[in-house]
Amino acid sequence: MIYRGEFNGKTKAGDGVTSALLKQHGIQVFSEEDDWTSLC
Repeated sequence: MIYRGEFNGKTKAGDGVTSALLKQHGIQVFSEEDDWTSLC
């Protein structure tokens, strides 16, 4: 989820600029909602 940029606190589905760039270069991106125990 990313903020819509309207300064009203609403979000929309999708990646932010940095996340999208990292993914394009094959780097896995995780959010605070992902299950971090699977990374160990």
